[in-house]
Amino acid sequence: MTADSRTGDPVLVVLAPDRLRGQRISLPGTQVVIGRAEDSDVRIDDPYVSRSHAVVRRQGAQVLLEDLGSRAGTAVNGHALRGAVPLAPGDLIKFADVEMRFDADSHSEQKAPSPENSPPQAPMSSPVDPPADAARFDVRDQRAGVISNVGRDQRISYVSYVRQERASFLREIAATKTRARFLVWTGLIVFTIGFAMAGFAVLQTLARINDALGDPSPAPPDFSDFYGTPILGIPSGLLGFGLSGIGSMLLVFGIALHVVASARRRRLDRELPQPHPAPW
Repeated sequence: MTADSRTGDPVLVVLAPDRLRGQRISLPGTQVVIGRAEDSDVRIDDPYVSRSHAVVRRQGAQVLLEDLGSRAGTAVNGHALRGAVPLAPGDLIKFADVEMRFDADSHSEQKAPSPENSPPQAPMSSPVDPPADAARFDVRDQRAGVISNVGRDQRISYVSYVRQERASFLREIAATKTRARFLVWTGLIVFTIGFAMAGFAVLQTLARINDALGDPSPAPPDFSDFYGTPILGIPSGLLGFGLSGIGSMLLVFGIALHVVASARRRRLDRELPQPHPAPW
């Protein structure tokens, strides 16, 4: 449904998709929210458009367009929006895959040719009902402009999009869990080795202290290897304590990474669930 040409409000002219090409949407008031949500001022029922995608504000003679953090983004003349941008007549706007042209007011619509200059018209044929299996693109009554254009082919596109996004996220989550398991097992092995080395050094030291206390000789006990037998110049006890610390850090980091991956999987199932089977 075209906007009322007497309103004088700015309008958006749909350029794509082709089935909606030429639709004119008026932008009344000082603020118009564009999105996929039912309560949007201008509703674009397209799977790639966010629920609250963008907002058009009128400030005096200026008309500003601002993206509302949409997933697919908003572009003006091929440039992604960063903050509020003033619009000029003829600007090309893309809300995800939906492309529109901005006109300053509805009076800018091209005038129809006069009857005497118009070419002869072919006789009008009676309307033909579309095939039963044709995809529907319904345009409802326009209250601040409403476009409802979900048909069967868009449903298929949406299902394909969801499956591709889920597959990509699931691959990332699986890779993260694999790294987490590697860190957990590596940390556990390193911690065990270090703990054993440190424990053996402690037992050696206790044995030497016990021998020194039981030795009646006046000679002072030898505590040169108090921290264990040197390995590559490093006392085995100190090396064991160091390895235990490193293993503990790897273990904690691996567990935290696994928890993060599990949380991402739950978030994926909540925000991008598997699409239900199509009703046809």
